[in-house]
Amino acid sequence: AAAGTSVHGIDRDPVAVLPGVQAGLDLRAGDPVEHLRDTAAGSLDLIVVARFVEELAPNAAHRLIRLATDALADGGTIVVVAADPGGRDVVEAELRAGRGLSPATWEHLFARAGLDATTVATTDDRIESIVVGRAP
Repeated sequence: AAAGTSVHGIDRDPVAVLPGVQAGLDLRAGDPVEHLRDTAAGSLDLIVVARFVEELAPNAAHRLIRLATDALADGGTIVVVAADPGGRDVVEAELRAGRGLSPATWEHLFARAGLDATTVATTDDRIESIVVGRAP
């Protein structure tokens, strides 16, 4: 936004967006998947998905990628920021069984959607890597 690019964010939790809204950011409460469905094809240069993607089952993740790639402009980028479910402790793994995808699976789904996909390591303790998909 500081560079003059149009930026907005969507979060399911209206309380989570409040501090950013108060700081003057364009943050909106709503369902990110529905927002992508309503976004014009080819209109976004960058899409970053985080938090809610850790709860997605494989079919929902595939749908998210399809909607995101439709909304993505030529040469645009999609970034997934999510903890690897393989790092969950026993209780969390059982409670979240079938939800959340590993970085390798996100990369695979990006490649199947026609994106150039790579996994990038981070220095964060919880989010050890992010997955980046770039449209041709």
